Amino acid sequence: MKIAIAAIFKNEFSYILEWISYHLEIGVDHFYIADNVSDDGTSQLLEALDDIGIITRIHFPRVRDVGPQVPAYNKILKQYGSEVDLMAFIDADEFIVTNDNLSLKDVLKNFYSSNNSSALAVNWKVIGSSGFITKPQGLVIENYVNSSCLEYANNHHIKSIIKPSKIEKLSVHDCTLKSGEFVNIKGEQDIFPEKKRNFAKTNKIIHEHIFINHYVTKSKMEHFIDKANKGSAAGSKTRKKGIEYFNEHDRNEKVVTDFSDSILNLTKKRMKIIENELFSHSGFMKLTNGVCDIEGNKVKGWINLNPGDKIKVKVIINGIEHLAQCNINRSDVLRKGLTLEICCGFSMSLNVDVSADDDVHAYVFGSVSQLKINRH
Repeated sequence: MKIAIAAIFKNEFSYILEWISYHLEIGVDHFYIADNVSDDGTSQLLEALDDIGIITRIHFPRVRDVGPQVPAYNKILKQYGSEVDLMAFIDADEFIVTNDNLSLKDVLKNFYSSNNSSALAVNWKVIGSSGFITKPQGLVIENYVNSSCLEYANNHHIKSIIKPSKIEKLSVHDCTLKSGEFVNIKGEQDIFPEKKRNFAKTNKIIHEHIFINHYVTKSKMEHFIDKANKGSAAGSKTRKKGIEYFNEHDRNEKVVTDFSDSILNLTKKRMKIIENELFSHSGFMKLTNGVCDIEGNKVKGWINLNPGDKIKVKVIINGIEHLAQCNINRSDVLRKGLTLEICCGFSMSLNVDVSADDDVHAYVFGSVSQLKINRH
């Protein structure tokens, strides 16, 4: 059984490595993350994580004021659904939690083996600020230890774990089925109001075996500085999540005991491993220079590399991304002392010619380093 998580991220830099590391530790195999084009380093980190094979990143900017979340979900379903057996659709502030000390695969094995079960409804557990005003040191799952009570109304919300081949299309919370049934972890059907086949909320809340910790607010500073004004992936970029939203979701009625010291330590250890991999085997925040020459539909150039560097180039033309690997020998660039690595060149052919009016930018993949554009 191969399990993946699909998500869309915008300005989540501080939380990404924890989110990925934790889910790897509970048994997730891969991640498909739509990059909604960030300005806090998220885009560069996702590019680098793609480079080292931990995630598959999908360039997915917002188009006008259309919420990008549902289109991104359905693009991931269509393009990558066949690569895995199960796919969970969650956000960067949501963590899948299993209890009974079982791995995610153990918890999901009955759902996976049931031929008539196509989608699994997993309820939220909304987590409050735990009284933090500023962002605390350490993990999100370690610091925010107060949650809503079981019957809190928003815990009726779900996120979906699906069998991709049986799904017609995704929504934010639920999905339309081609065949089979939407079930809960107990295998029960008819779980939605008015006997609907799919819906964003279930009739009853189940936190047995599996649920989703939803860290809606985190600290006051994180909410009001980072989240309140960044818009909604599900809707408008102008949506404000202000004081009323914070107060509604800042639930601290219960103490959370969902995470053992073992899983916390394993998550931290995995984060260090990924950090080391990023720094040694990707272009993450590599500060360098280079040239990108464009003539007609031909794009080629070079980057100033150190010996052994394996780097990609990202060329964005009118908002559409094109990638190329630096794998061409450029002895001319080496002789001039412009690079320390002979294999520093790149080249690609586009489907159409690039005109003088086209908006063109070129970067080191995983970095803010921008290449000089020469048009011929």
